[in-house]
Amino acid sequence: MAPTRSKGEKRGQLWTEGCLKAAMNAVQRGQLSQRAAASRHNIPRRTLRDHLKTGTVVKRLGRKPIFTEHQENDLVERIKRFAKIGAPLTPKFIRKQVYMFCETYKIKNNFNNSKRIAGTDWLRYFLKRNLSISKRKPQIMNPARAQKLNKPIVQQHFQSVQKLYNEMDILQHPEKLYNMDEKGCRITVHKQNTVLAEKGSKRVHLIAPEHAENVTIAMCVNAISTAIPPMILFKGKRQRPDLCENLPVGTLVRMAPKGSMTADLFLEFIKHLAKYKVAGKCLLIFDG
Repeated sequence: MAPTRSKGEKRGQLWTEGCLKAAMNAVQRGQLSQRAAASRHNIPRRTLRDHLKTGTVVKRLGRKPIFTEHQENDLVERIKRFAKIGAPLTPKFIRKQVYMFCETYKIKNNFNNSKRIAGTDWLRYFLKRNLSISKRKPQIMNPARAQKLNKPIVQQHFQSVQKLYNEMDILQHPEKLYNMDEKGCRITVHKQNTVLAEKGSKRVHLIAPEHAENVTIAMCVNAISTAIPPMILFKGKRQRPDLCENLPVGTLVRMAPKGSMTADLFLEFIKHLAKYKVAGKCLLIFDG
């Protein structure tokens, strides 16, 4: 018995690709007529007829897509590629490029010719058809750091770290392994644009200058969870007493011209670590 539709529910929402495949097999084997197969599996007769002509069993709701399957797959791969190299594409940029592509290759479409851009409806259905793409908020990455993300440099780094691990027997003495990192907290409210990237990707970076006033926090902890009081760097020259209020015991507060770490301040932080018994031979990894 075919399922009944609730009020406001479209008929196309009741059938699946499995139902379509079963109906097509029944007609192709001569077991049922098109009308009987469509009625049994609750598929519109015209839909079943069209799929029998094309031989496809992919369910598509609404009008036929403007791009072919090959063209859409190519666009998906380009979106993923740009996201991986630190230049993710915004929805608006993609809509503009889609319009220009259709105009260049004379592809029939219903886009807005006055605004010269593909519609938001096209983008919404494009994302529904291609579930490997989703909207994300990117993380800003400095261009200088992005240049270092190549295979030879990263491989050499891990080989050097592995050599130090073996020399200091870190696996047997994890208390010797310290990790230091600094985090720039933006004071200025910064709204990130939405971009498109591969669904499930952990991080999406947007390579762009990091223009904003920062407060830098330098932290250090070893492999057995012994944390050292942090160092906080405020932008300016004169240190105000209120900057030291409500901070963890032992926190080191310093001023920096740009609110970021310098060579002199880094050396001072190393001395700060020595005060908290980070002495002897240990390995300090700096994620700078």
